Amino acid sequence: MRSIKARVGLPCEVRFHNSWLKPVGGITVELSRDWMIVTAFPLFPFARLKGVTHVSVSIQLPHAGFQPHHILECSGMICELRLVESGMRVHTAINSISIQDRDHEQRHCAVQ
Repeated sequence: MRSIKARVGLPCEVRFHNSWLKPVGGITVELSRDWMIVTAFPLFPFARLKGVTHVSVSIQLPHAGFQPHHILECSGMICELRLVESGMRVHTAINSISIQDRDHEQRHCAVQ
């Protein structure tokens, strides 16, 4: 079965679990059910990440006018980090995806 992917281009925030790193902003480059690629900025000292690094990525979904703001919340593990011209490319294997209100009240679980 072929994986369907989408070029997204939506703003996001990357949070590193069990790490001294603070959350960083970014842009979602590609997204599929099983993996995602984000360009994170500002650059962070990725060489100090040890072993498997778990992350959560909050993607700001588009909204219209008075409609509530929603976030696509993805959790997973970093597969690859690569320095690119626009920042740090973060390739993540996704473990779970959920849609949440902007205040993080979970609404729907899409993948687990």
